[in-house]
Amino acid sequence: MHLFLQPLLLLLLSPAAAQYTDQNFSIIPDYLKPYDSFLSAHSVYSVNTPRVDQLHGKTSDLLSFHQALIEIGVQERDSELSSTISLIDAYVKNLGFSTSITNVARSSHTLGVFGHEALELDPYNSTGTSNLYIRKNPDAVPKVLLVSHIGDTSARLDPYALPFSSLPGTVPYKLGVDKIYGSGSASFKSIIASQFISMSQLIESGKVSADDVAMVVLAGDGTSTIPAESFYTRHFNASLVQAVIHGEPTDNNLVSKLSGLIIGVLKSRGKCGHAALVDADFKPFSPGRTAPVSSQRSPTYKSASSTLLDALLMLSKKFSWHSEGSKIPAMNIMDLRTGATEDTVPCEANATIAIRVPKNFPAAVSTIRKIVDSIPEVSMIFRRAYPLQQLESTLKGFTKSVFSGISDSHAFHSKSSSIKRIMYGPGNPANIGKPSEHITKTSLIQAVIDYETIILDILDTEA
Repeated sequence: MHLFLQPLLLLLLSPAAAQYTDQNFSIIPDYLKPYDSFLSAHSVYSVNTPRVDQLHGKTSDLLSFHQALIEIGVQERDSELSSTISLIDAYVKNLGFSTSITNVARSSHTLGVFGHEALELDPYNSTGTSNLYIRKNPDAVPKVLLVSHIGDTSARLDPYALPFSSLPGTVPYKLGVDKIYGSGSASFKSIIASQFISMSQLIESGKVSADDVAMVVLAGDGTSTIPAESFYTRHFNASLVQAVIHGEPTDNNLVSKLSGLIIGVLKSRGKCGHAALVDADFKPFSPGRTAPVSSQRSPTYKSASSTLLDALLMLSKKFSWHSEGSKIPAMNIMDLRTGATEDTVPCEANATIAIRVPKNFPAAVSTIRKIVDSIPEVSMIFRRAYPLQQLESTLKGFTKSVFSGISDSHAFHSKSSSIKRIMYGPGNPANIGKPSEHITKTSLIQAVIDYETIILDILDTEA
């Protein structure tokens, strides 16, 4: 038996999977083999793992599954998506769940939508761009659907895709006193683990019917709506799910409102030439040279790059909000290109930007237009615009918050406004991608309890 399977037995041999023996695991796919030596020295389970009575003995399952998800990502960076999907698929099947894996037509990111029209979606035809649908009864349409994401790591091979892909799995797993370190711990790895354990526990305990709840792990990281739309069309085109619980790193808060989002391409033009040349009209590196103030489009005295940076600075200063005494930028520069070489000053430059709007969406659009129009050499093409979204947040006992991250939740709402949409999840976005990325065990365990509470409340309401 592979050494990887020894720790996994403690996950898989729950009462619901007690019929499985060592012989059954011979069908585990080959992707587990590279982990023999690594996991023999880093057991997925520790006998000292703390337990919480509220999880009825499921704490070890939660922490072990969570650790396996993080470690497989760090060890298989070049194929994290497919490896993680395969791990989840094998794990849930051994617990008696049915799965359906659907390729999402090479849509791990949406370059074409953001202005890189010359490039195809996912030009490297990367693997792992699949939705994984998990349910007990494959013939039932669930009343409640749990939604999480697998991330988007393979797109890192393409430099143009970097703004739209997840951060690489570089932080190794480490279990502290109350902190769990590792890439993905502050986001989708924790969400996947807590959602599945809550669903399996509710079904196993008989609190909900196996037909009532299901889970989907969507391809990508939520920046593209294609995986969500593809999943919805395939499985719910003829019948509607009643409620969708979107798993996002909300720090265990129930989201009452999703910030608006504007995505566009900012373009600038300027006088171009060789960097070594200086004439009466063009001194690209001389301080103090500014473009003439005019409402008309006119030749500029500045390079396109310099003008673009001016516009980005103006937008960044305008779109920020105060949080705990500090300014947190509401604008994210997703892509910045000048086309310049060491010896040239470019004629054109452009930047793809995302601006989060916590309130007064129409006023934000108007402000952007005014700033752009104030610089004659700058223009902006609006690629996407999502107004503020109100989410279901009437459940008592939860801290409410406004979520400012990018989410594909509106993809479900666009199909039917009658779908109840809820957003909740463990993990603090401020920790994502840091060398010390982590989640507390308290947050992870609380997420399982809270997901159960939310599911039961929905089913009680809909009964």
